[in-house]
Amino acid sequence: MTIPIAAVKGTHYEVGFQIGKTFKDRIVKATHTVENRNRKLLEQFGGQALYDGYLAIVISIYPQYIDELQGMADGSNLSFEQLFLNMMSVELESQAEYGVDHGAQGCTDLVLKTDKEVVITHSEDTAEAFTDGFLVEVSIIDKDETREKFLSYCDPGVLPCDTFAFNHHGLVMTCNVVYQIELKTNAIVRRFVSRAILGASSQDEVIQIIKRSPGVASAFHVNLGILGSQGKEPEMYSIEFANSENGSIVDVKKYEGFDSHYNVLTRLDIKHNEASMESSINRIERVKQFPTPSNSTDMLRIMSDNGNRDFPIYRDGQKPDCDNVTAAIAAFDLKRETCSVFKDNPVKQDFKPCHVLPLRL
Repeated sequence: MTIPIAAVKGTHYEVGFQIGKTFKDRIVKATHTVENRNRKLLEQFGGQALYDGYLAIVISIYPQYIDELQGMADGSNLSFEQLFLNMMSVELESQAEYGVDHGAQGCTDLVLKTDKEVVITHSEDTAEAFTDGFLVEVSIIDKDETREKFLSYCDPGVLPCDTFAFNHHGLVMTCNVVYQIELKTNAIVRRFVSRAILGASSQDEVIQIIKRSPGVASAFHVNLGILGSQGKEPEMYSIEFANSENGSIVDVKKYEGFDSHYNVLTRLDIKHNEASMESSINRIERVKQFPTPSNSTDMLRIMSDNGNRDFPIYRDGQKPDCDNVTAAIAAFDLKRETCSVFKDNPVKQDFKPCHVLPLRL
């Protein structure tokens, strides 16, 4: 099995339209599957006033991404409202009872920084409705000038935003959804913040995007890799952020040695949706049982593990682990400047990826 990939370029609207048209069947299927749940959660946790408030803030701050989402809606013959609900679903799901209304996504990220290796591995774990993801190489062109260029995995029905990606500035991003129980209404829908990060040119710009007023509506985590240049070695950082009464709060940690991150914030003091933490807690403990990895193959072996049958690292959608499924795995080798993408369990595929992508765009 493989993951389809498409190159799209043009204005924000044109790029969104091309993605919507190319992957229409996947986008329509996923959106129709979750639409009733999205509308039920919206009615329960804020209704039309919440929707209108979030939309007004995004229009005022990121009108270009509103254009992009409208293009995707037009290309896939869906309504803008359907796709905007997909974009704000994390804020709604954070309030829901896990296992009943909760469609919680969750990802495992392992990082290794030694003299010989600089590697990030990431599992794209998502609700079963979104497992037909795809890759897009995006070039945003404005007046014959390239404004953004990146390659990202996409969940069908949302903009490229909170999965794994890399851009032409030498930045690598892998993401962990976090379910913060406090619902902030006068803030930026988090997926639009994640979309903006894909265009960042530096770590400083990533932080500026996160801190932009009025702040982010819900918590998140980004692993940020920076390719080496001018004799400088690659670097990796953990960036946790969340909402607060005074806008976004951010904590940055530089990675050294072996480390990992899941769907909980470990340095910022926030209130998580406790039920959504169960898988992360189990995955954390399972990873501790492995010897410290020394290379990407060791890390992929951990990513392929299902030794904890109730809450496996490589997730299969079986209860009690809700409906989460590992849709893809990515291994970023920042020294050799490649991204290896796996559609299926890497061990079962003899560690042979379906794509090996150069990180220099």
